Amino acid sequence: MIRSSVYRLYPGTLRRAQLLSGIAGANRYVWNWAIRQNRDAMKAYEEDRGEKPSPTFFNLGLEFTRLRNSEGHEWLKELPYAEVRYVLKRYADAMKEARKGKRGFPKFKHREDGDSFTIPQNVRIENGKLHVPKVGWVPVRRQGGDPWAYGEVKQAVVVKHPNGKWYVSVFREVPDVELEDNGKAVGVDMGKWNVATTEQKRIFMPDVSRLEARLKRHQRKMHRRKRMFLLDDGGKPRQTQQGKIIKVNSGRREKERRIVARLYRKIAHIRDNWKHHVSHDLAGQFGTVCVEGLKIKSMMRSAKGTVEKPGKNVKAKSALNRGITESGWGRLRWMLGYKAHRLEKVNPAYTSQTCHRCGHVAEENRRKERFKCVSCGYVGNADINAAFNILALGTGAAGQGGAFASVRAGPSGLARSSDPDDLSMDIQGLLADCCI
Repeated sequence: MIRSSVYRLYPGTLRRAQLLSGIAGANRYVWNWAIRQNRDAMKAYEEDRGEKPSPTFFNLGLEFTRLRNSEGHEWLKELPYAEVRYVLKRYADAMKEARKGKRGFPKFKHREDGDSFTIPQNVRIENGKLHVPKVGWVPVRRQGGDPWAYGEVKQAVVVKHPNGKWYVSVFREVPDVELEDNGKAVGVDMGKWNVATTEQKRIFMPDVSRLEARLKRHQRKMHRRKRMFLLDDGGKPRQTQQGKIIKVNSGRREKERRIVARLYRKIAHIRDNWKHHVSHDLAGQFGTVCVEGLKIKSMMRSAKGTVEKPGKNVKAKSALNRGITESGWGRLRWMLGYKAHRLEKVNPAYTSQTCHRCGHVAEENRRKERFKCVSCGYVGNADINAAFNILALGTGAAGQGGAFASVRAGPSGLARSSDPDDLSMDIQGLLADCCI
Protein backbone atom coordinates (compact mmCIF):
# COMPACT_ATOMS: atom_id res chain seq x y z
CA MET A 1 0.00 0.00 0.00
CA ILE A 2 1.03 3.63 -0.51
CA ARG A 3 1.59 5.97 2.43
CA SER A 4 2.58 9.64 2.33
CA SER A 5 4.57 11.86 4.68
CA VAL A 6 4.76 15.65 4.54
CA TYR A 7 8.13 17.35 5.11
CA ARG A 8 9.01 21.01 5.40
CA LEU A 9 11.40 22.00 2.60
CA TYR A 10 14.08 24.63 3.27
CA PRO A 11 15.61 26.09 0.07
CA GLY A 12 18.21 27.86 2.20
CA THR A 13 19.40 30.22 -0.52
CA LEU A 14 17.68 32.62 -2.89
CA ARG A 15 19.13 30.76 -5.87
CA ARG A 16 17.56 27.45 -4.80
CA ALA A 17 14.19 29.11 -4.17
CA GLN A 18 14.32 30.68 -7.64
CA LEU A 19 15.11 27.32 -9.24
CA LEU A 20 12.20 25.63 -7.43
CA SER A 21 9.87 28.42 -8.54
CA GLY A 22 11.29 28.10 -12.06
CA ILE A 23 10.41 24.39 -12.26
CA ALA A 24 6.91 25.10 -10.92
CA GLY A 25 6.54 27.96 -13.42
CA ALA A 26 7.57 25.68 -16.28
CA ASN A 27 4.92 23.18 -15.15
CA ARG A 28 2.33 25.93 -15.25
CA TYR A 29 3.53 27.08 -18.70
CA VAL A 30 3.39 23.56 -20.18
CA TRP A 31 -0.07 22.99 -18.67
CA ASN A 32 -1.41 26.14 -20.31
CA TRP A 33 0.38 25.23 -23.55
CA ALA A 34 -1.35 21.81 -23.57
CA ILE A 35 -4.76 23.46 -23.12
CA ARG A 36 -4.10 25.83 -26.02
CA GLN A 37 -2.84 23.00 -28.23
CA ASN A 38 -5.91 20.87 -27.53
CA ARG A 39 -8.35 23.75 -28.08
CA ASP A 40 -6.72 24.74 -31.38
CA ALA A 41 -6.70 21.13 -32.57
CA MET A 42 -10.33 20.67 -31.56
CA LYS A 43 -11.34 23.85 -33.39
CA ALA A 44 -9.51 22.67 -36.53
CA TYR A 45 -11.24 19.28 -36.29
CA GLU A 46 -14.67 20.91 -36.03
CA GLU A 47 -13.86 22.95 -39.16
CA ASP A 48 -12.67 19.80 -41.03
CA ARG A 49 -9.10 21.04 -41.08
CA GLY A 50 -7.51 18.23 -39.12
CA GLU A 51 -7.93 15.05 -37.10
CA LYS A 52 -9.62 14.79 -33.73
CA PRO A 53 -7.05 15.42 -30.97
CA SER A 54 -6.06 12.56 -28.70
CA PRO A 55 -4.58 14.12 -25.53
CA THR A 56 -2.91 11.02 -24.13
CA PHE A 57 0.29 11.22 -22.12
CA PHE A 58 2.20 9.49 -24.92
CA ASN A 59 1.05 11.91 -27.62
CA LEU A 60 1.52 14.95 -25.39
CA GLY A 61 5.00 13.70 -24.50
CA LEU A 62 5.99 13.65 -28.17
CA GLU A 63 4.67 17.18 -28.61
CA PHE A 64 6.55 18.31 -25.51
CA THR A 65 9.85 17.02 -26.92
CA ARG A 66 9.27 19.07 -30.07
CA LEU A 67 8.36 22.11 -27.96
CA ARG A 68 11.52 21.74 -25.87
CA ASN A 69 13.67 21.67 -28.99
CA SER A 70 11.86 24.51 -30.77
CA GLU A 71 13.21 28.02 -31.17
CA GLY A 72 12.36 30.32 -28.29
CA HIS A 73 12.01 27.49 -25.74
CA GLU A 74 15.69 26.85 -25.06
CA TRP A 75 15.06 27.78 -21.42
CA LEU A 76 13.13 24.52 -20.96
CA LYS A 77 16.37 22.58 -21.52
CA GLU A 78 17.85 24.21 -18.42
CA LEU A 79 15.11 22.60 -16.30
CA PRO A 80 14.66 18.88 -15.44
CA TYR A 81 12.96 17.00 -18.28
CA ALA A 82 10.90 14.41 -16.35
CA GLU A 83 9.67 16.86 -13.70
CA VAL A 84 8.33 19.32 -16.29
CA ARG A 85 6.91 16.69 -18.65
CA TYR A 86 4.98 14.94 -15.84
CA VAL A 87 2.46 17.78 -15.69
CA LEU A 88 1.19 16.43 -19.03
CA LYS A 89 0.37 13.15 -17.25
CA ARG A 90 -1.87 15.09 -14.89
CA TYR A 91 -3.39 16.95 -17.83
CA ALA A 92 -4.09 13.70 -19.72
CA ASP A 93 -5.74 12.17 -16.64
CA ALA A 94 -7.83 15.34 -16.14
CA MET A 95 -9.01 15.23 -19.75
CA LYS A 96 -9.92 11.56 -19.39
CA GLU A 97 -12.00 12.26 -16.29
CA ALA A 98 -13.64 15.28 -17.96
CA ARG A 99 -14.69 13.27 -21.00
CA LYS A 100 -16.32 10.74 -18.69
CA GLY A 101 -18.29 13.54 -17.07
CA LYS A 102 -16.69 13.06 -13.66
CA ARG A 103 -15.17 16.54 -13.51
CA GLY A 104 -14.87 19.77 -15.49
CA PHE A 105 -12.36 20.34 -18.26
CA PRO A 106 -8.90 21.69 -17.29
CA LYS A 107 -8.57 25.46 -16.99
CA PHE A 108 -5.66 27.83 -17.50
CA LYS A 109 -3.45 28.37 -14.47
CA HIS A 110 -2.18 31.70 -13.21
CA ARG A 111 0.86 32.48 -11.11
CA GLU A 112 -1.42 33.24 -8.15
CA ASP A 113 -2.79 29.68 -8.29
CA GLY A 114 0.38 28.48 -6.56
CA ASP A 115 3.64 26.66 -7.35
CA SER A 116 3.97 22.88 -7.43
CA PHE A 117 5.65 20.09 -9.34
CA THR A 118 6.17 16.34 -9.10
CA ILE A 119 9.38 14.32 -8.95
CA PRO A 120 7.96 11.21 -10.66
CA GLN A 121 10.86 8.78 -10.28
CA ASN A 122 14.29 8.17 -8.75
CA VAL A 123 13.42 10.14 -5.60
CA ARG A 124 16.39 10.31 -3.24
CA ILE A 125 16.20 11.31 0.44
CA GLU A 126 19.42 10.94 2.39
CA ASN A 127 20.69 12.45 5.63
CA GLY A 128 17.76 14.82 5.99
CA LYS A 129 18.03 16.15 2.42
CA LEU A 130 15.96 15.73 -0.75
CA HIS A 131 17.64 15.68 -4.14
CA VAL A 132 15.79 17.87 -6.63
CA PRO A 133 17.11 17.50 -10.22
CA LYS A 134 18.89 20.62 -11.52
CA VAL A 135 18.62 22.15 -8.02
CA GLY A 136 20.67 19.83 -5.82
CA TRP A 137 20.29 18.59 -2.26
CA VAL A 138 17.69 20.59 -0.33
CA PRO A 139 17.27 20.17 3.47
CA VAL A 140 13.95 18.72 4.67
CA ARG A 141 12.56 18.36 8.19
CA ARG A 142 9.62 16.53 9.73
CA GLN A 143 8.62 16.94 13.37
CA GLY A 144 8.29 13.62 15.16
CA GLY A 145 10.07 11.59 12.50
CA ASP A 146 8.64 9.65 9.56
CA PRO A 147 6.68 6.49 10.49
CA TRP A 148 7.01 5.19 6.91
CA ALA A 149 10.76 5.78 6.50
CA TYR A 150 11.34 2.04 5.90
CA GLY A 151 9.19 2.03 2.75
CA GLU A 152 10.35 2.33 -0.84
CA VAL A 153 10.06 5.91 -2.14
CA LYS A 154 7.93 6.15 -5.28
CA GLN A 155 7.18 9.83 -5.86
CA ALA A 156 7.47 13.26 -4.29
CA VAL A 157 5.29 16.34 -4.78
CA VAL A 158 6.85 19.72 -4.00
CA VAL A 159 4.39 22.51 -3.15
CA LYS A 160 4.75 26.15 -2.20
CA HIS A 161 1.89 27.16 0.07
CA PRO A 162 0.30 30.62 -0.10
CA ASN A 163 2.09 31.48 3.15
CA GLY A 164 5.41 31.33 1.25
CA LYS A 165 6.68 28.06 2.78
CA TRP A 166 7.80 25.05 0.74
CA TYR A 167 6.63 21.50 1.56
CA VAL A 168 7.17 18.11 -0.02
CA SER A 169 4.87 15.08 0.20
CA VAL A 170 6.85 11.85 -0.10
CA PHE A 171 4.93 8.75 -1.22
CA ARG A 172 6.27 5.38 -0.11
CA GLU A 173 5.20 1.81 -0.79
CA VAL A 174 5.02 -0.18 2.44
CA PRO A 175 3.86 -3.77 3.05
CA ASP A 176 0.25 -4.29 4.06
CA VAL A 177 -0.08 -4.75 7.82
CA GLU A 178 -3.12 -6.48 9.31
CA LEU A 179 -4.31 -4.38 12.25
CA GLU A 180 -5.04 -6.30 15.43
CA ASP A 181 -8.61 -6.59 16.72
CA ASN A 182 -8.91 -6.38 20.50
CA GLY A 183 -12.60 -7.34 20.42
CA LYS A 184 -13.83 -3.95 21.63
CA ALA A 185 -16.23 -1.66 19.78
CA VAL A 186 -17.28 1.98 20.15
CA GLY A 187 -20.01 4.12 18.66
CA VAL A 188 -19.14 7.63 17.50
CA ASP A 189 -21.60 10.43 16.77
CA MET A 190 -20.09 13.34 14.85
CA GLY A 191 -21.57 16.75 15.53
CA LYS A 192 -20.57 20.32 14.82
CA TRP A 193 -17.18 20.96 16.44
CA ASN A 194 -17.31 17.81 18.63
CA VAL A 195 -17.68 14.03 18.63
CA ALA A 196 -19.54 11.94 21.21
CA THR A 197 -18.75 8.33 22.06
CA THR A 198 -20.35 5.49 23.98
CA GLU A 199 -17.67 6.03 26.62
CA GLN A 200 -19.87 8.92 27.82
CA LYS A 201 -17.35 11.42 26.42
CA ARG A 202 -17.77 14.48 24.23
CA ILE A 203 -14.51 15.53 22.61
CA PHE A 204 -14.58 19.16 21.49
CA MET A 205 -12.47 20.77 18.80
CA PRO A 206 -9.91 23.38 19.94
CA ASP A 207 -11.25 26.91 20.22
CA VAL A 208 -9.87 29.00 17.34
CA SER A 209 -12.30 31.90 17.69
CA ARG A 210 -9.50 34.40 18.34
CA LEU A 211 -7.64 33.28 15.24
CA GLU A 212 -10.86 33.45 13.19
CA ALA A 213 -11.52 36.99 14.43
CA ARG A 214 -8.01 38.00 13.43
CA LEU A 215 -8.51 36.28 10.05
CA LYS A 216 -11.68 38.27 9.34
CA ARG A 217 -9.96 41.51 10.30
CA HIS A 218 -7.09 40.91 7.88
CA GLN A 219 -9.49 39.73 5.15
CA ARG A 220 -11.29 43.06 5.37
CA LYS A 221 -7.98 44.90 5.22
CA MET A 222 -6.90 42.85 2.20
CA HIS A 223 -10.09 43.61 0.28
CA ARG A 224 -9.62 47.33 0.93
CA ARG A 225 -6.21 47.16 -0.74
CA LYS A 226 -6.12 47.72 -4.49
CA ARG A 227 -5.06 45.50 -7.37
CA MET A 228 -3.03 46.98 -10.21
CA PHE A 229 -2.95 46.43 -13.96
CA LEU A 230 -0.06 44.33 -15.25
CA LEU A 231 1.61 46.54 -17.88
CA ASP A 232 3.53 45.45 -20.95
CA ASP A 233 6.72 47.04 -22.31
CA GLY A 234 4.67 49.78 -23.96
CA GLY A 235 2.96 50.75 -20.71
CA LYS A 236 -0.42 49.30 -21.72
CA PRO A 237 -2.41 46.79 -19.62
CA ARG A 238 -1.66 43.20 -20.58
CA GLN A 239 -4.53 40.94 -21.62
CA THR A 240 -5.17 37.23 -21.75
CA GLN A 241 -5.98 35.46 -25.00
CA GLN A 242 -9.65 35.84 -24.13
CA GLY A 243 -9.22 39.62 -23.89
CA LYS A 244 -9.41 39.85 -20.11
CA ILE A 245 -7.17 42.49 -18.51
CA ILE A 246 -4.63 40.99 -16.12
CA LYS A 247 -4.44 42.44 -12.62
CA VAL A 248 -1.88 41.75 -9.91
CA ASN A 249 -1.78 42.52 -6.20
CA SER A 250 -0.22 45.72 -4.99
CA GLY A 251 2.56 45.48 -2.42
CA ARG A 252 0.24 46.28 0.51
CA ARG A 253 -2.43 43.85 -0.69
CA GLU A 254 0.18 41.11 -1.16
CA LYS A 255 1.36 41.65 2.41
CA GLU A 256 -2.17 41.17 3.76
CA ARG A 257 -2.71 38.16 1.48
CA ARG A 258 0.30 36.44 3.03
CA ILE A 259 -1.02 37.13 6.54
CA VAL A 260 -4.44 35.73 5.60
CA ALA A 261 -2.84 32.63 4.07
CA ARG A 262 -0.74 32.09 7.20
CA LEU A 263 -3.81 32.33 9.46
CA TYR A 264 -5.79 29.95 7.25
CA ARG A 265 -2.94 27.47 7.41
CA LYS A 266 -2.61 27.76 11.20
CA ILE A 267 -6.33 27.15 11.76
CA ALA A 268 -6.29 24.19 9.39
CA HIS A 269 -3.26 22.69 11.17
CA ILE A 270 -4.92 22.97 14.58
CA ARG A 271 -8.10 21.25 13.40
CA ASP A 272 -6.26 18.57 11.46
CA ASN A 273 -4.05 17.82 14.46
CA TRP A 274 -7.20 17.39 16.59
CA LYS A 275 -8.64 14.88 14.10
CA HIS A 276 -5.41 12.90 14.12
CA HIS A 277 -5.40 12.72 17.94
CA VAL A 278 -9.08 11.69 18.12
CA SER A 279 -8.77 9.02 15.44
CA HIS A 280 -5.51 7.72 16.95
CA ASP A 281 -7.02 7.39 20.43
CA LEU A 282 -10.20 5.67 19.21
CA ALA A 283 -8.33 3.27 16.90
CA GLY A 284 -5.87 2.44 19.68
CA GLN A 285 -8.56 1.60 22.26
CA PHE A 286 -11.14 -0.15 20.07
CA GLY A 287 -10.86 -2.69 17.29
CA THR A 288 -14.18 -1.66 15.73
CA VAL A 289 -15.35 1.92 15.33
CA CYS A 290 -18.97 2.52 14.30
CA VAL A 291 -19.87 5.83 12.64
CA GLU A 292 -22.75 7.26 10.66
CA GLY A 293 -22.62 6.77 6.90
CA LEU A 294 -23.49 10.41 6.24
CA LYS A 295 -23.72 11.64 2.65
CA ILE A 296 -21.85 14.84 3.40
CA LYS A 297 -21.91 16.25 -0.13
CA SER A 298 -25.69 15.99 -0.30
CA MET A 299 -26.09 17.48 3.18
CA MET A 300 -24.09 20.55 2.18
CA ARG A 301 -26.12 21.48 -0.87
CA SER A 302 -27.02 25.14 -0.93
CA ALA A 303 -30.52 26.17 0.18
CA LYS A 304 -30.36 29.46 -1.72
CA GLY A 305 -32.74 28.29 -4.45
CA THR A 306 -33.58 30.38 -7.52
CA VAL A 307 -35.16 33.77 -8.19
CA GLU A 308 -38.49 32.10 -8.97
CA LYS A 309 -38.29 29.68 -6.03
CA PRO A 310 -36.10 31.19 -3.30
CA GLY A 311 -34.92 28.89 -0.54
CA LYS A 312 -35.99 28.89 3.09
CA ASN A 313 -33.79 29.39 6.16
CA VAL A 314 -30.86 30.14 3.87
CA LYS A 315 -28.81 31.85 6.58
CA ALA A 316 -29.24 28.95 9.02
CA LYS A 317 -28.39 26.42 6.31
CA SER A 318 -25.26 28.37 5.39
CA ALA A 319 -24.16 28.34 9.04
CA LEU A 320 -24.78 24.58 9.20
CA ASN A 321 -22.75 23.99 6.02
CA ARG A 322 -19.93 26.10 7.41
CA GLY A 323 -19.96 24.09 10.65
CA ILE A 324 -19.85 20.78 8.73
CA THR A 325 -16.91 22.03 6.68
CA GLU A 326 -14.98 23.19 9.73
CA SER A 327 -15.71 19.95 11.63
CA GLY A 328 -14.26 17.84 8.80
CA TRP A 329 -16.51 14.79 9.17
CA GLY A 330 -15.26 13.22 5.96
CA ARG A 331 -11.58 13.57 6.86
CA LEU A 332 -12.10 12.21 10.39
CA ARG A 333 -13.96 9.24 8.95
CA TRP A 334 -11.16 8.73 6.42
CA MET A 335 -8.54 8.75 9.20
CA LEU A 336 -10.51 6.19 11.20
CA GLY A 337 -10.77 4.05 8.08
CA TYR A 338 -7.03 3.45 7.80
CA LYS A 339 -6.15 3.58 11.50
CA ALA A 340 -8.80 1.28 12.98
CA HIS A 341 -9.00 -2.48 12.45
CA ARG A 342 -12.57 -2.16 11.26
CA LEU A 343 -14.78 0.82 10.44
CA GLU A 344 -18.53 0.25 10.31
CA LYS A 345 -20.75 2.83 8.59
CA VAL A 346 -24.39 2.61 9.64
CA ASN A 347 -27.58 4.15 8.33
CA PRO A 348 -27.89 7.52 10.15
CA ALA A 349 -31.70 7.63 9.89
CA TYR A 350 -33.39 8.31 13.28
CA THR A 351 -30.25 7.64 15.35
CA SER A 352 -30.72 11.03 17.05
CA GLN A 353 -34.47 10.50 17.66
CA THR A 354 -34.31 6.93 19.00
CA CYS A 355 -34.07 6.19 22.70
CA HIS A 356 -31.22 3.78 23.29
CA ARG A 357 -32.97 2.36 26.38
CA CYS A 358 -36.43 1.48 25.10
CA GLY A 359 -36.06 1.95 21.33
CA HIS A 360 -38.92 4.44 21.06
CA VAL A 361 -38.60 6.70 18.01
CA ALA A 362 -40.11 10.19 18.11
CA GLU A 363 -39.13 13.64 16.93
CA GLU A 364 -40.18 15.01 20.33
CA ASN A 365 -37.45 12.94 22.04
CA ARG A 366 -34.72 15.38 21.07
CA ARG A 367 -34.57 19.06 21.92
CA LYS A 368 -31.23 20.45 20.73
CA GLU A 369 -28.52 18.88 22.94
CA ARG A 370 -31.00 17.43 25.47
CA PHE A 371 -32.63 14.04 24.96
CA LYS A 372 -35.75 13.07 26.88
CA CYS A 373 -37.67 9.97 25.86
CA VAL A 374 -41.42 10.58 25.85
CA SER A 375 -41.99 6.84 26.36
CA CYS A 376 -39.66 5.67 29.16
CA GLY A 377 -38.56 9.04 30.55
CA TYR A 378 -34.81 8.57 29.92
CA VAL A 379 -32.93 11.87 30.08
CA GLY A 380 -29.42 12.42 28.77
CA ASN A 381 -27.21 14.05 26.20
CA ALA A 382 -28.58 13.71 22.67
CA ASP A 383 -25.20 13.07 21.03
CA ILE A 384 -24.19 10.34 23.48
CA ASN A 385 -27.60 8.71 23.10
CA ALA A 386 -27.06 8.72 19.31
CA ALA A 387 -23.62 7.15 19.79
CA PHE A 388 -25.23 4.19 21.62
CA ASN A 389 -27.67 3.72 18.75
CA ILE A 390 -24.83 3.86 16.21
CA LEU A 391 -22.93 1.21 18.16
CA ALA A 392 -26.01 -1.01 18.27
CA LEU A 393 -26.50 -0.76 14.52
CA GLY A 394 -22.81 -1.23 13.79
CA THR A 395 -22.48 -4.38 15.89
CA GLY A 396 -25.67 -5.99 14.58
CA ALA A 397 -27.55 -5.62 17.86
CA ALA A 398 -30.37 -3.64 16.25
CA GLY A 399 -33.52 -5.15 14.86
CA GLN A 400 -36.18 -3.71 12.60
CA GLY A 401 -38.41 -2.79 15.54
CA GLY A 402 -35.96 -0.31 17.09
CA ALA A 403 -32.44 0.29 18.22
CA PHE A 404 -32.40 -2.65 20.63
CA ALA A 405 -35.43 -4.66 19.53
CA SER A 406 -33.49 -7.93 19.59
CA VAL A 407 -32.34 -7.21 23.16
CA ARG A 408 -35.85 -6.42 24.34
CA ALA A 409 -37.30 -9.58 22.82
CA GLY A 410 -34.65 -11.82 24.36
CA PRO A 411 -32.97 -14.90 22.87
CA SER A 412 -36.10 -17.07 23.21
CA GLY A 413 -38.41 -14.51 21.62
CA LEU A 414 -40.27 -13.85 24.89
CA ALA A 415 -40.83 -10.24 25.88
CA ARG A 416 -38.62 -8.93 28.63
CA SER A 417 -39.52 -6.52 31.40
CA SER A 418 -40.75 -3.13 30.21
CA ASP A 419 -39.27 -1.38 33.21
CA PRO A 420 -36.75 1.23 31.96
CA ASP A 421 -34.18 0.40 34.64
CA ASP A 422 -34.25 -3.32 33.75
CA LEU A 423 -33.92 -2.49 30.07
CA SER A 424 -31.00 -0.20 30.82
CA MET A 425 -29.21 -2.99 32.69
CA ASP A 426 -29.68 -5.39 29.74
CA ILE A 427 -28.38 -2.85 27.25
CA GLN A 428 -25.44 -1.72 29.34
CA GLY A 429 -24.46 -5.36 29.84
CA LEU A 430 -24.56 -5.96 26.10
CA LEU A 431 -22.44 -2.90 25.40
CA ALA A 432 -19.88 -3.85 28.07
CA ASP A 433 -19.40 -7.31 26.51
CA CYS A 434 -19.68 -6.13 22.92
CA CYS A 435 -17.27 -8.09 20.74
CA ILE A 436 -16.97 -8.66 17.01
